[in-house]
Amino acid sequence: MHLHGSDTVTLKHLPFGGQYTELEVKRLRMACSACTYSVTQRIPFRDGNHRITKAAAACILHSVKNGGTLKKAALDTGINRNIVMEVHKAHLTESYTDGGTLIKPERQARYLGIDEWKLHDGNQYATVIIGPDTGHILWLQDTKKAEVVRNFTAHAGEEFMKGVKGIACDMNADFAGAFKKAFPHLEIIYDRFHLIKNFNEKVITPVRIEEQKRLRAGGRHAGAERLRRNRYILTSSRDTLKAEDEKGAAAIKSGAADAAKQGQKLFKSLREPVPPRDNRTAVLDGLIRDNALLSAIDIIKEQLRQAYRETAVAGMRQIMAGIITVCRETGNEHFKWFARLITGHIEGILAYAKHRVTSGKCEGTVNLIRTVRRSAYGFKDTDYFFLRLMDASRGYPA
Repeated sequence: MHLHGSDTVTLKHLPFGGQYTELEVKRLRMACSACTYSVTQRIPFRDGNHRITKAAAACILHSVKNGGTLKKAALDTGINRNIVMEVHKAHLTESYTDGGTLIKPERQARYLGIDEWKLHDGNQYATVIIGPDTGHILWLQDTKKAEVVRNFTAHAGEEFMKGVKGIACDMNADFAGAFKKAFPHLEIIYDRFHLIKNFNEKVITPVRIEEQKRLRAGGRHAGAERLRRNRYILTSSRDTLKAEDEKGAAAIKSGAADAAKQGQKLFKSLREPVPPRDNRTAVLDGLIRDNALLSAIDIIKEQLRQAYRETAVAGMRQIMAGIITVCRETGNEHFKWFARLITGHIEGILAYAKHRVTSGKCEGTVNLIRTVRRSAYGFKDTDYFFLRLMDASRGYPA
């Protein structure tokens, strides 16, 4: 080997004194006297193939892990945003993959949660699977078809799936059926959120709209307007309304005390005092007094609350049977649809009484996904986006 020449490479380094800094490093090139093969001297403090130092890469990771965006990390270090993303992606790939394959779940999960969410515009959806015990994302895939279940179970392994007791999900037959087909011992658990959401959107809303039309057709415009403005009251439980009434009464009393002290204030408010709102429980009673369907809505809401308080499957089954009866006796198509929904998913609904597992953490994870995407104004690289989501679900580990 003999000296064949040298060159100089410029590396981005840590900012210092509010200024971006660079290092100019001279590298020697050696060549073989026999075969003319040449090799350039390696720089031990260079980060991979990027023209930055390892210290600058560590600064990038520190910035991103502490809630910074790629843009902020780029501004902090003076390094191109694309290189910032590549550095962070390489770090996440090393943390969450093994030879390019996603790591298996770190610990055995007793339950799994699965939900779909909108990945891009144009009706392109993705699916997330989490472990509700930890809240960690275990699997992400850019589709909402049943193949997600097959791919995840193949990835997690048969031993892992044997230790899972149940799946918390919405009433998506594709997911539930795929899990049950592969592992019959699993119980599908439908929590109250999805059932009540269906009742609010598919029963209360259309019944309320139809009742408004009926009142207007009969010349009772004031009643129709009152019904239009009180959707929240119809969808809320009586306990919630009573609590809000008590809070409102306390606020009015406190406001009267503040008004008595107004003369002692240096700057008096020029705003008109807010008029006290109507008692919400009384408004609900007024709405349902003359309408059997609205009365049935109130009855079913309370029965649903009682059902999900039950810890015995038999007790919950009895209450659900009562709800089905009330729905059918109304003769209304929306109520009868809800009765069919309960009947078709009854075992999954009753499973909640045994396991007390909800998909609440899964819904929270979907909100986390939206927050991560919104904070970065979107991601063009889906793999990087998914890696960031796995990292975020673990609380940005060191």
